[in-house]
Amino acid sequence: MSELTARFLVQRLRDWDVGHLFGCEGTGPGPVAAAISAAGDPIRYVSCADEEFAMMQAVGYAKFSGKPGVCLADGFSGAVRLLNGLYDAALDRVPAVAVVDARGGRRAGTDLRGLFREAVGDRTYLAATPDELPGQLDRALRGALADGRPAALLLPDARPSAPAAGRRDPPRPRLGAVGFTPPVSTAIEREVSRAADIIDSGDRVVLMVGPGAADAAAEVRELAEITRAGIAKVPLGKDVLADDLPYVTGTLTADIDGPCNELLRDCDTLVIIGSGPAATPVVPWSGRRAVQIDRDAAGMGTPYPTEVNLVGDARSTLRALLWRLDGSSRRPGRHRWRRRVEAEAARWWRSVDGHPPYPAGLEAPMRVCQELSVRLPDNAVVTAEPGLAGTGYTQVLRFGSGMRGSLSSSLAAVGTGLPYALGAKFAAPDRPVIALADEKAMRANGLAGLLAISGHHRRWDDPRLVLCLLGEGDGGAGEGDGGAGEPAGGGSPSPVDFAALARSVGIEGITVTGADDLGAAWDRALAARRPVLLDARGTGAAARPRRRTASRGGSVSA
Repeated sequence: MSELTARFLVQRLRDWDVGHLFGCEGTGPGPVAAAISAAGDPIRYVSCADEEFAMMQAVGYAKFSGKPGVCLADGFSGAVRLLNGLYDAALDRVPAVAVVDARGGRRAGTDLRGLFREAVGDRTYLAATPDELPGQLDRALRGALADGRPAALLLPDARPSAPAAGRRDPPRPRLGAVGFTPPVSTAIEREVSRAADIIDSGDRVVLMVGPGAADAAAEVRELAEITRAGIAKVPLGKDVLADDLPYVTGTLTADIDGPCNELLRDCDTLVIIGSGPAATPVVPWSGRRAVQIDRDAAGMGTPYPTEVNLVGDARSTLRALLWRLDGSSRRPGRHRWRRRVEAEAARWWRSVDGHPPYPAGLEAPMRVCQELSVRLPDNAVVTAEPGLAGTGYTQVLRFGSGMRGSLSSSLAAVGTGLPYALGAKFAAPDRPVIALADEKAMRANGLAGLLAISGHHRRWDDPRLVLCLLGEGDGGAGEGDGGAGEPAGGGSPSPVDFAALARSVGIEGITVTGADDLGAAWDRALAARRPVLLDARGTGAAARPRRRTASRGGSVSA
C-alpha cells in the first residue's frame, strides 16, 4: 500500500468516526501506522496473526458497537481468508467492510470482484486511483450501515490520477458525503390496521422477538402487556429483553423442547418482530394467524407463513400498531394464557436451576453455564461458539437488563466466539466479557486469540476477558487424560493443556477437573485483574447443581 493511499484511507475513516481498523500483522501496517501517527492517532490499528480472525473481530466489534467493523487485508494472501467473516456478517446482518489491496490480487491473477460477489453481492467497490478512495469508501460504509450487510473496497495502485497538462497540483481526494442517519420507515397504514385486527382477535398471543427489535424493547413490552402475550426470543435476539421478565420464556432452539416451543405450539396468534436472518428457527406448527414486522421484505414469511407483513422499522411500526389495538379487551382467555406463560417460564428456570432436562452428553457443559449464570456481572457481554457453547448460551444463561451477547447464528462458523469477544472488548473496554468455546474452536484459532489478548488487554479499562472451554467430561488436560503423546479416545488429537499455554503468554490459566470446583473457579476468574482461560473440559456432571442465589457477583477485587 502506498503512503498516499494509507493517508487518504486513515483520513476518511477518521471523518466517519471509525475508531478501530482490524488487520493482520504484516498487512500494510507500515504505511497505515505512519498515517495514523501523522493524523494524531485518531484510529487504533488492531493487528493479529490471522486475516480470518481479524475479520471476525471486526464483525464482533460491529455487533456490539453499532459502528461499522473495518478490516484491512492484502489481496494476494488475505482476501480468501476474509470470506468466512464476510459470509457471517452477511447472514447475521452486520455492517462490516473489508478493505483489500487489489494489487496483490492482480499479481495472483485473482478476480477479487468475483471472489467477493457471493458474500457481498454487488457491493464490491474499486478505487482506481488513491484520490477516488474516499468517495468509494463512503459508498461502502453507507451501504453497510443502511441495511446491515457487508461491503468490500479494493484499494488502488500507488499512482494518483494524472493532473491536467501544465499543472503540478498534489493529488486531492475526491470527496463524497460523510455520515449516515438511519431512515425511519413505517408500514402502510392499511396493513397496520389489518395487523391490529388480527392481534385483537387472538386470545393466546406469542411475540417472537429478534435482533431487529433491539431499539424497540419498550414497545415490545407494551404490546405484551396489552395482549397478555408471552415472548420467545430467537438466538440473535437473546439480549433484546431480560430473561427475568415473567412473561419471557427464554430463547427458541431446536435442540431442547423448552417453554418457547410449547407456547408456539399452543398459541393462536403469532407476532414476529425483527426476526432477521434465515437462521431464525422455523415454526413447524400450522393453523395460527400470524403477523410479521421487519425492515427486510425479502425475509417475510420465512419463520412462519404470515397473513400480514409490515415492512418497516420495528419501533415506529409498533408505535403505529399499538394505538390501533383495543387495549381494553382484557378477555378472560388472555388472562388465563398469561398465567400459563408465566407458570411455564418459572417452571423452566426452576428446572434449569435444579434438574435440567438436557439430553445425554450435555449435562457437563450445561453445568458450567449454570455456575456462570448465577455469577454474571450486571454489565457482562457474553459470546459463544455454535454447538455445545451455543446451547448453554441460549438455554442456560439468564440475562438481566443491560447484558449483551451474540453468537454466529446463521453461518454457525467454528472459531467465532473468541474473536467476537475481542471485538466486544474493543467496542466496550469497560465491560467484562465472557467467551464460551470448545476444543475445536481453540484448535482453529485459539493461539491467535491468546496472542491478541496478551497484546491488547493492558489498554482495557476493565481487564476481565474470560475464555471458558466446554467439553463433555472426557477431554481436558486434567487427571485421567492420556500422556502428552497419547491420543484421546477414538483417535482424536493429543490433549492440549490450554491453561498452561495461556500462562505462557501472560494470561491466567485455570483448569477445573471436578464439577464441585466450578463455582470457586468462576469466582476466581471473574475477580481476576487480567484475562483468564478457564478450562472446564474435564468436569463431570455427577454432582448436584447448586441452588441459584440472588447475588450476581464478579466485581474486581481490591
